[in-house]
This record gives sequence, C-alpha cells and structure tokens, in this order.
Amino acid sequence: MNLKISIVINNYNYAQCLQDAIESALSQTFSNIEVIVVDDGSTDTSRDIIEKYVTMGSIIPVFKKNGGQASAFNCGFLASSGDIVIFLDADDVLFPNACGEVAEVWNSSLAKIQWMLNLTDEMLQPLRKVYPIWKVYSNQNVATILAKYSWYPFSPTSGNAFSRWYLKEILPLSEEPWRISADLPLNLNAPFYGKVKFIDKILGYYRQHGKQHTRDSVFYRNYYHFLLEKQRILRDGCKRCGLHWSKILAPPDYRCLLINSFSSTDSNVKKHTIALKGAYSVVRYPYFTPIQKLLYFCWFIIAGYLPKIDFIKRHFVSFQVFDNYREKYDNLADRTIQVLKQMFNF
Repeated sequence: MNLKISIVINNYNYAQCLQDAIESALSQTFSNIEVIVVDDGSTDTSRDIIEKYVTMGSIIPVFKKNGGQASAFNCGFLASSGDIVIFLDADDVLFPNACGEVAEVWNSSLAKIQWMLNLTDEMLQPLRKVYPIWKVYSNQNVATILAKYSWYPFSPTSGNAFSRWYLKEILPLSEEPWRISADLPLNLNAPFYGKVKFIDKILGYYRQHGKQHTRDSVFYRNYYHFLLEKQRILRDGCKRCGLHWSKILAPPDYRCLLINSFSSTDSNVKKHTIALKGAYSVVRYPYFTPIQKLLYFCWFIIAGYLPKIDFIKRHFVSFQVFDNYREKYDNLADRTIQVLKQMFNF
C-alpha cells in the first residue's frame, strides 16, 4: 500500500513560531506527505509566512475566519487526503523521522498512534520534561483503562497521528464547545473505535510560552463544560464497546475541579470533599510512581485545606497549573541537592 500522511498545521497568531512548524513538516524523511496550513483568522503576519510557502508550491493553504481549534481541525481534515493525519500545533515542531516512525508501525486496525514530545522553551531549548508524563504499554486495551479510570496518558495535539477512517467517524467536531483543547475529544474517542499504538520515542518538541498561560486560564475557567463533554464521550464510548464505566474521575479532573473551587463562593466543605476524592483517585491511579503518588496526594490534601491566604494560594496552585512555574522550582531543587551533595560528600 502506498501510504500517505497529511500534516495539518493549525495556526492562530503564531507568526513567531509558524515557520519552525512548517519547516519541520516539510523536512520529514518519509516522502509521501502533504502539508496543509490552516490559518484561523490570524491578525499578525502569519498570512505572509504562509503565502511564501504557497508561492514555493510546498503547502496547501486554508484561510478562514476565526472559529477556534475544532473549526481548524474540521477544515484541515476536509482539505487533506492522507491515510493518516497529524494535527500539528503551529507552536510545535516534529522531528524529521516522525512520519517515518509512524508509517513503520501503522496498520489498518489502529485508530491512533502516539509518541512522546520534549517540552522546550520559546527558543526550542529542551526543558526537563517529556509528554505524556506517564507511560502506557501497547499491549493494554486502552478502552478498558478509560472505562475504569476515566483517563489514559496521551500526548498533546502534536504527539498523535490519527487514521483517516477513524476521523471520518467523529469529524466534524462541534466547533463552539471546542474552541480550545480540541485534541481532547480526538484522543478520548480513539480507544473506543480502534486500537491505540504507543511509540516509545521522542519525536517532536512541545513549545512552552507565555500565550499558553492565557489558553490554560480559559481552560480552567471552562472546566465544568469540558468535564461534562468528557463524561459524555466516556459514557457513549463505553456503551459502544459494551464496557461498564466506573464514573470515578481521574486525578487531573479532581485537580481542575479543586483549582476552580478556589474562585467559588461556596463554603470550604465542597473544596475539602474534592480534595479528599482527588487524594483517593491518586492512590488508585495506576500510572503514578510511588513518589508521584506521594507528591500528588500531598498536593490535594494541602491545597484542599490551605488557608485563604492569597499569596500562598497563588504560588501553590500555580505550581500545579503552569509548567514553567514548576520548572523554576525544579531547577532550584536540583541546585539545592547538588550543594548538599558537595557539602556532605554523598
């Protein structure tokens, strides 16, 4: 079979990153690819960059009014023709061998292939984190994992390749509910339609930058909506596969609910309840190491019963919400450990 891979780059006002994403797509060692760039109504210089590549005849452009990420996915998929589709965020980068690795393991039973991404700073300098944070093994039935734990570790948008037959089943996505985080319904639905394959390699960069903080804040403010949509996907997916859904939320869900509770006018009873349920979910979640279980368990308990001191609350919660915030403290911890080792010669 002459396998073809479509790389759909979704862009909105990422002119400073867009060329890196396009170049990474065009530099793939796998030859049978097409690169589609969907500009979602950008107001910066993104269009100038895209038109340069159009003149070179190297990409397929899609210019549209701003409608959000799901809208960009829908339009990009309609413009594509590949057997496999990779949705690449305009601020991320694929390694040259990414499509080749995907093509090597692809088979018609797969709904999705996933790989790891290395977190970087704005200048694409690698940081000390790889996504997904927790490993999943390919010999497991991911649908049963979802039914039991309401979650499985998956990569961000740019770390996934979807089979065309699967995307035909679930696209177009509803656009208004998924203006951001549109990769969530793609990733959650996939195990209920076909197999999921995990490539245990880092095949791209996941860029961290200031604009993500705005996106993250929108995500947390609207998390109740996301949770309802996620529960609908899980309910329908389990019904489709004849599985019993446990209805127990995953640690990331309780974490988001607890963060949201800080802005609630309700009494602390609700916050305490969420914290206790979150701590319990950490204990039963299979993808945490013992150290991770301890750290997350402590975070739920401390955050749930933290005094209402804005300074402490702001820093403590930000440690969980923003990756670059954790990076600062991780680096401080590393330096402290190195000093202690030198002092005590161990």
